[in-house]
Amino acid sequence: MKSTLLALLLAGAATGSALAHDYTVPLLQSPYHPNEWTGSFNLSLPDFIDGNFFSDTYTFSPTLNGNFMANGGVVNFYGSESQHIRFQEVSLNGKKLDIADGLFVSGAHLFDTGFSGPLVLTVRGWAGPSASYSGGLNITTAVPEPETYGMLLGGLALVGVVARRRRAA
Repeated sequence: MKSTLLALLLAGAATGSALAHDYTVPLLQSPYHPNEWTGSFNLSLPDFIDGNFFSDTYTFSPTLNGNFMANGGVVNFYGSESQHIRFQEVSLNGKKLDIADGLFVSGAHLFDTGFSGPLVLTVRGWAGPSASYSGGLNITTAVPEPETYGMLLGGLALVGVVARRRRAA
């Protein structure tokens, strides 16, 4: 009986000291640029407990195919220590973002960083009791370069010339 009670107390202490949440963030395609996507989010109470470590995981959906560039990050504006978040690690697909902790603002960001596959953002840190943060990603999928279109047109012209010669012969 004592060992069962001790095991329950230890399990409760382990889960109460850290908050871990998983979220799905929809990627919205720009109506003006078909290869630009945006995903944004914000988080505030009751998701934090004073002085506790938190770990949030954001999976962006839909999964984009191919290679793309990402810009964005997370930010916390605070007026008092109870609103302050100390970001410990922020990473996108395992690539760490640059973290800054200044006067009345903390956050992490990345600029023009290449990625492929599903996007998963992990945010870890310490939060005050009335803290909040928000974030977002802007993604640009690959756009064929003019040389690619030129090669395509040249190849089609060559196929047309060969087909015409075969028909004439």
